[in-house]
Amino acid sequence: MLNQGNCEDCRYWSEMLASADAADVSAACLNPKSRNFKRYTVSRVTCSEWRDGSRGAIDQPGMNPYQGDD
Repeated sequence: MLNQGNCEDCRYWSEMLASADAADVSAACLNPKSRNFKRYTVSRVTCSEWRDGSRGAIDQPGMNPYQGDD
């Protein structure tokens, strides 16, 4: 069964490539399998390539980006 959440909770929603305006925060999608790869998405976007981000984003400073990856 595939878990699906929104970008804000996704492992591939960048910690380092983000921007904000008065209404939303957007960040780059770093999952090469996602239709949103290399695009800035707002936190509420969903896709079938979502992965749990409870351990932090794949580009979080000081982390091994490949540890625990599916």
